[in-house]
Amino acid sequence: MTVQEKLRLLKEGYTKEQITELQLGEEAFLDVSYYSGKEFNALQMKEIRLGMEMGLDVTLYAKPRFDWLQMEQIRLGLLKDLNVKRYAFANIPFDVMKELRLGMEEDIDLSAYAARKAPVLREIRLSHRSGVDIIPYVQAGYDEEQLEQIRLALEGNVPIEEYIKEEFRGISLREIRIGLERRVDVSKYADVSYNWRQMREIRLGLEHQVEVDEYLNPMYDWRQMYEIREGLEEGLNTGYYRNLMYTAREMKRRREYMLTHTRDEYMSRDETPVVVNQDNFTITISADKFSATIRMHERDNSSNFKGVIKLLRERNVVYGIKEDVVKRVVAGDAIGRDVVVAEGRRPEKGKDGWYERFFQTSFSRKPKELEDGSLDYQNIEWFETVRKGQKLMEYHDAEDGTDGCTVTGIVIKAIKGKPLPVLRGKGFTVSEDGRTYFAESNGYVELKNGSLEVHTVLTVKEVTFTTGKIIFDGDVHVQGNVSDGGHIEATGDILIDGMVEGATIRADGDIVIKNGVNGDNKGSITSKKSISSSFFEYATVTAGGSVNTNYILSSRVYSGDMVKVSGGKGSIIGGVVYATYQIQAQSVGNEAFVRTILKLGLDDNMMKKQVNIEAQLKTVKTEISSLTNMYKQLSETLSAEEKSQNEMYLKIENSIYAKKESIKRLEEEKEKGLKLIKETEKARAVITGRVFENVVVDLNGKKWMSRNTSNIIIQLDDGVPSVRIGF
Repeated sequence: MTVQEKLRLLKEGYTKEQITELQLGEEAFLDVSYYSGKEFNALQMKEIRLGMEMGLDVTLYAKPRFDWLQMEQIRLGLLKDLNVKRYAFANIPFDVMKELRLGMEEDIDLSAYAARKAPVLREIRLSHRSGVDIIPYVQAGYDEEQLEQIRLALEGNVPIEEYIKEEFRGISLREIRIGLERRVDVSKYADVSYNWRQMREIRLGLEHQVEVDEYLNPMYDWRQMYEIREGLEEGLNTGYYRNLMYTAREMKRRREYMLTHTRDEYMSRDETPVVVNQDNFTITISADKFSATIRMHERDNSSNFKGVIKLLRERNVVYGIKEDVVKRVVAGDAIGRDVVVAEGRRPEKGKDGWYERFFQTSFSRKPKELEDGSLDYQNIEWFETVRKGQKLMEYHDAEDGTDGCTVTGIVIKAIKGKPLPVLRGKGFTVSEDGRTYFAESNGYVELKNGSLEVHTVLTVKEVTFTTGKIIFDGDVHVQGNVSDGGHIEATGDILIDGMVEGATIRADGDIVIKNGVNGDNKGSITSKKSISSSFFEYATVTAGGSVNTNYILSSRVYSGDMVKVSGGKGSIIGGVVYATYQIQAQSVGNEAFVRTILKLGLDDNMMKKQVNIEAQLKTVKTEISSLTNMYKQLSETLSAEEKSQNEMYLKIENSIYAKKESIKRLEEEKEKGLKLIKETEKARAVITGRVFENVVVDLNGKKWMSRNTSNIIIQLDDGVPSVRIGF
């Protein structure tokens, strides 16, 4: 497009952004007549241009009546080869179009609900995906926030049905759902007289096992409930401030006063000891009122035991009097010295609540090192299995403390022990009193950070080609071997007691193979976490975390963390071994000079991801620029009242906000990626034995060729591979 043509278009009223879209189309040899009309704004032009570049039939949406957001949804549908005629109507909002399109992609027909709002369609689509039915609640008129909580409850098999009421807003249903998930008595607060914040305070109190009845009153606002709950969790007697007449601020002041004045000792208002001189005696009461001393100045035969006791009582020393000491003082055994004649009792805090555990938790999940330095994968302790109904945990209540008393007879209330919150997690049932936890099914048990989980374990004797694919939501334990053609996929861990041949093994969790892998260049082993095996031969191994083994032979091994080959014979021979940060082995290569490649640091995926992020940032910034210009144009022509009602203006405003949020997210991803790339500059190979000839070490694309050396560390120094010999 020539300068003259651009000037002509500007005179005709085209914006710079529209002219840019026409120019981009011409440069791509497109027939721009499909969108050259001035009635198309720049963003509409862009959607038509993108569709043409992708070879799509843009006549289905190259019409001014569709806004650019609707055009985008039709274009994306065409790209997926969907029948977009089912939703390509200008009266259908773009967000509804989006849900209809996503439904069609997932083979879910939402057309019967096209008249409803997009968030409702989203909940229907998600419920279809997870196999639960919320349609009766949709038809009953529940809104999207309520439907979301109903869906989440049904997906988690949470018995929420009896609490589903139109009066409960979605956020209140959320508190009920969470309470049911955490196995507390939600009937305490599943009442329309409570708002969601009050419900939350009652739920948290139930979770922390305090006496919520003390604030179970809708007349308390949620802030007052919070102060009462905090006091109960701190073991205080909240009766001191638990009164509707007190504001939350006053409750807080009183609660904090109790904490500072009754935690361990009673502090009187007097900051100095009380000293009384009478007759031949000096009586001193300590500032904290927990002790009293007496000094007899000179021997006095007229003094007697009853007289001294009377003297003490006259000075309010009434508790903890040591009568035997008083008798010795009267007898003249301590002339001129202060002698403790009364001691108070300090309050003792009660024992905190605690859980008694009935299973073992100290599994290292790591192989033990043998005498030769190799690792024993045969006897890894992985988990403790439990049977359905087995007792797992028992809660013991917090105990009352022991009250204290000053020598002046003032009782100091003790602080009760702190209760522990109820255990969260899954796979267990709880006794009616909420104290005892039982396994809900057979599996293995874990306790981490206050979360108790009984994981479902699929246990099979062996896996062969004839077994068929094993795809399991949980952990898989194979007691024998996995033969050629075997196939296992699990969302949890996979533990194989035997060996693996040419099989396909995939796990979201860790993979442990006790007897090693002989892949025969078939199949693969893939984990999002770590992979451990006694050896790898002719195998393809990919781990998001570390790879641990005793030797690697002619295999392709990839680790997003480190590869550690242990033992005196911890060898890597042949193949390609990659790690992001470190490869550690005893020897690499062999006397036959088999070509062995070690790669560390950057990989292609890291760079591709960064390039993709940069491209997305550029695109989004360009889109924001176009949107901002259109926003300014509309702002100049619309009044304040019109702006609040103009659909196009509001769409552009929302789009600018969404795009800016996208930029924030992309910038965070970019920064994270750059940090990861920077860390790869420290990648290194540590070889404690021989490195034979024909071994290649690739550090961020910089290669080092071995010349038969030993005991080396190879890492980058100013971008060049540097070798340090010896340790």
